[in-house]
Amino acid sequence: MENTTNKTNILKNCKKCGKTKDIELFRNQSNSKDLKFPWCRSCQDKESKNNYLQNKARRLELVKNWQQKNQDKIKIYKKNWMLRKKEIIQKSDK
Repeated sequence: MENTTNKTNILKNCKKCGKTKDIELFRNQSNSKDLKFPWCRSCQDKESKNNYLQNKARRLELVKNWQQKNQDKIKIYKKNWMLRKKEIIQKSDK
């Protein structure tokens, strides 16, 4: 017997662009009533990209400072990465 459950399309209004879209186009958010973020994914992505571009210099500075303070962690990470990469290469040669 074939399972033919009809999914009802639940719609939600995006607070950013004002368009009504399918609820699946919204990311999850545990502290909201409907458990979805008020902005659709595309609006959220655009906002995130704009935020990154506006603060790019500051973000790069923060990363550079973190890298200088945590050179030992980076060294360990790179060593482990190389070991994993060697294992993958050896497996693919077989």
